[in-house]
Amino acid sequence: MQQQQSAGIPARVAGQEILNLVLRNRRPLTDALDTVLSAAKLEPRDAGFAQAIATETQRRLGQLQALIHGLVAKV
Repeated sequence: MQQQQSAGIPARVAGQEILNLVLRNRRPLTDALDTVLSAAKLEPRDAGFAQAIATETQRRLGQLQALIHGLVAKV
């Protein structure tokens, strides 16, 4: 049961690491993908999932920021 609960976690962590390199360190997406996915040694399916997380988040970043901005009270 523990293995079922952790399924997909390494791919999600890799996706987050890719986004961190792109958004915080200003690395190009292709470089971040190469760096993280080669180090993570994920199965092809999981590497594709990590890439999808990163690319879709990038694609929807403006919408996500607008949503958060609209819900967070200004201080």
